[in-house]
Amino acid sequence: MCQGPTLEERTRCAAGAAIEFAVAASRVQNEELRSASLQLMHEGLAAWEEHGKHCALCMLEALQSAAAAGSSAMHDALWMLQQLAERSASSKSWILCGRGVEVIHCAIVAAPGDEKFAQSGAGLVYTLDGLRGLTDLLWRSRSGSSAGHAAVRVAVAWAVFELVRGQRAEAGGSGSQPQPESASVLSILVDAVELESMSLEGKWACVAAVDAMVKGEARLGSLFLERGGARLVARALRAAATMGRDAEELRRALAYLVTSLADGSTQAVSMLCAEGAMASLAEVSLQGSGLEVEAAMWALGSLGGIGAVLDVMSKQQATGVSQAMRGGVLALSQCAWNAVGDQEELSRLPVALALLLDFMAHEETLSAASGDGSSLRVQCVVALGSVLASLVTHAPPNRHGNVDRGVEVLLTCLQTTPVLSASSNAAAGAAAASDTTCGSSGAVADAAASFAAEKAAEAIGRIALASVEWRQALRQCGALEALAGWIHCREAPLRLQQYLFWAAAAIAGLQFVSNEMRLHMASADAVHAGLCTIIDILDDDIEDEYASVGAERSKDADMPALLGLVLEAMRTHPGALEVQEKACSCVGLLVRLVTASRQGGVPAGCVAVVAAAVAPVVAAARRFARCPEVVRGVCAALRALLGVAPLCLDSSHCPSSSSEDCQKAALACALSEEGAVDFADEACDAFATTPHTEDLLEDAIAVVALGRGFRAVLPKLDAAPPGSLLRVAGLKALFELGRGDLRLMGQACRDAGVVQAIADMCAKLAAEEAGTDQCGRISESAALLMGLCGCAPMHVSRAGA
Repeated sequence: MCQGPTLEERTRCAAGAAIEFAVAASRVQNEELRSASLQLMHEGLAAWEEHGKHCALCMLEALQSAAAAGSSAMHDALWMLQQLAERSASSKSWILCGRGVEVIHCAIVAAPGDEKFAQSGAGLVYTLDGLRGLTDLLWRSRSGSSAGHAAVRVAVAWAVFELVRGQRAEAGGSGSQPQPESASVLSILVDAVELESMSLEGKWACVAAVDAMVKGEARLGSLFLERGGARLVARALRAAATMGRDAEELRRALAYLVTSLADGSTQAVSMLCAEGAMASLAEVSLQGSGLEVEAAMWALGSLGGIGAVLDVMSKQQATGVSQAMRGGVLALSQCAWNAVGDQEELSRLPVALALLLDFMAHEETLSAASGDGSSLRVQCVVALGSVLASLVTHAPPNRHGNVDRGVEVLLTCLQTTPVLSASSNAAAGAAAASDTTCGSSGAVADAAASFAAEKAAEAIGRIALASVEWRQALRQCGALEALAGWIHCREAPLRLQQYLFWAAAAIAGLQFVSNEMRLHMASADAVHAGLCTIIDILDDDIEDEYASVGAERSKDADMPALLGLVLEAMRTHPGALEVQEKACSCVGLLVRLVTASRQGGVPAGCVAVVAAAVAPVVAAARRFARCPEVVRGVCAALRALLGVAPLCLDSSHCPSSSSEDCQKAALACALSEEGAVDFADEACDAFATTPHTEDLLEDAIAVVALGRGFRAVLPKLDAAPPGSLLRVAGLKALFELGRGDLRLMGQACRDAGVVQAIADMCAKLAAEEAGTDQCGRISESAALLMGLCGCAPMHVSRAGA
């Protein structure tokens, strides 16, 4: 017996028929028939909307009834409401108009023991009305003392925590965009923490949510303190310190909150210290036994600096390896960086160094006996490197025994790393046994030991960058030769090899890097490590954590040779994504350096040198056209190349009589024939909505503008949807190009139509972005660009921003 279509199939068929009828009706030529058909569609649509609204309200009634009866059906009703809200904006409106938040609140209160239901309910409220909905939900239980109201507060607190953390992750670790409801949520969470009826888990959830919000929006830290936050935190710490293991998570969350509040705010530090927070944190550090001790020590360092950390560590030193000592080691690594420029803190570093060295010696003895302690060794190496990097500028070699000893400890850490020591032994025995190869001793590199070696190499590099005298000492003591020997062994993990390259370059400069790349050109890993180091040395971004400011660069005359080496690497490893990515970035940096001249203009013969980069860069673009990492480097390189020979400039502005002009014409011809601008145009479309590609899009837009002129960019910005990264990147690129090369701006401004088109586009984008997350950045970039063009300033409403 044949079964008929299912209910789902019938629904899809009916909806499909209605859609097809609507499409066909709009195309009917006969006016009378089209009007009648459209009238039918309006009537049908009204019926469908009424039916959808009825379904949504029925689910709300079902949720209300099931919650009152304690039926498991409330889970299904909530799930169905979630499906409706996710798929239809109209459904959201129907549910909200049907008192959806109130119904969900009552359902959570009625089922206080169902944690999963409470979390799902808070998630549905956020889907319906965002942070404003969560504020409403939390407000309804702001002072209720029942277990159900407590469940609402906990669910909303964790929802806010996950929401803010997710937004920060999407933003690449930076703060999220301010939201109007944040202050209301913060205020209610603060009130909830102070409720006597609040459970430990509830207090933990609220404190974790407040911490996440303060990290996401700096202004909320000030608001929290204005509402008595310092007193609240100190009181909560004192109370939690007496609650035993049950309050471990709460103590840790409070310590994290203290660190977030103190970060960059002397006012917060003063207020927290005045309320006795340091004493409470010290008590937690001395008496606790879990991870909250490490968090408390970090927070203690944020408030009291090195002295406060050392005070607790000295009291625990006799006990050996304790949580307080571990936490102190972690805190010292950050405190040492903050000590730079603070004479009082710097004066405490020698004491910290002595304590740290003694602790490391003790820890090494214990770990040798137990075979454990790898993670602590990493933390010790990081702290030692931080302390030494801050001290070496004040303690030249052979002037301070502990500083010398500390550097020796770092080198020993590298030397005793299994994979590196095995490679040294293998290299030493190679002459006696022809079948011996790097790593053939059978020793297996331990991941934790390799990580410690990475941190030791990083510390050696930072010491070399911080002090010229120590840089020379590291050369003379054989550290450079040791680093080179370890680099030569290809058994070292790639990350460790990169750190070794970076440390050696910090000591010996670019000449070392170029020599090593020539020796190991056949190794993609070695080449990749060398390219990364070249970028670190040449990049002017001093905020980059690994920018090698202070490392020796090659002479200007060596830059063309270094560019040639990079191009050779690209040709040798055409299929290695990592090599192509870093090599293109190197090309972008080197082209600018090769063509720069202190006397103005371009040095003789340099244009012909950089022209050789066109083919390898475009080849990388074609091979990895959908890889954002490679395309980012490609667009940066093409922007630099087109900056030397812009295709958009009239030939009348580029006389061809001189040798330099002929070379520029040849470079422009090569860029045109290879389709450089076409690729950048395609990249704009391909990555317009890809997260974290703003720098890629800025360079791509710049390439299009340099190739086809400013006017060619405007349609792309117009076609980009509101909120697109392409809009911000495009306006910024045009402004930077116009400011950097007056020939480009002059050409655009000579055409009144282009100037007006730019002005109209700026005003249009600023108006369309009003109320979005990008409103401020769009308006700022548009105003700068219009000012550069000589246009009148804009007046754009920011209502809803």
